[in-house]
Amino acid sequence: MTKEEIKDYRKILEKDFTDKDSEIDALLSYITLGALAFSLIAGEGFLKIQSTEFKMFFVCGRIFLFAAFVLILIRKHRTIHNDILLMSFLDGMLADSEKEDQNLYTLWHKSDKNLEKIRCLVYWMLALGIGLEVLFVVLNGIGVSRIN
Repeated sequence: MTKEEIKDYRKILEKDFTDKDSEIDALLSYITLGALAFSLIAGEGFLKIQSTEFKMFFVCGRIFLFAAFVLILIRKHRTIHNDILLMSFLDGMLADSEKEDQNLYTLWHKSDKNLEKIRCLVYWMLALGIGLEVLFVVLNGIGVSRIN
C-alpha cells in the first residue's frame, strides 16, 4: 500500500470506529431509559412493594440506572470537548514534527482512556441497576406468592 492508500484506509477505519462508538452510546442510552421506564411500571403499576428490603432494591436500582444515564450524558459531553481540544491542537500543529506527533498521540490517548473509564462506569451502573430491579421483581414476586 502506498502512503496515500494507508492514509485513506486509516480515515475509513477512524470513521467506522467513531460511528460504532456513537452507536454504543445511543444503545446504552436506550437500554438505560428502557430499564428506568420498566422500573417505574413494575414498581408502581403491577407489583406492590411487600417489605422495606424490597423497597431498598427498588430504590437502589433506580439510583444506579439514573447514575448510568447521567454518566452517558457526561461521556457525550466529554467526547465533544475532547474532539474540540484535539482539533484545536491540530490547527496549531507543526508539520513533520515527531514531537508534535507524540504530543497529539499523548493527548488523544489521555482523552480516550478517560472516556473508556466513564463507559466502564456506565456498564457497571447499568448492570447493577438492572440486576437490582430484576432482584426486586423476583423477590417481591416470591413475597407476593407467599402471602397469598
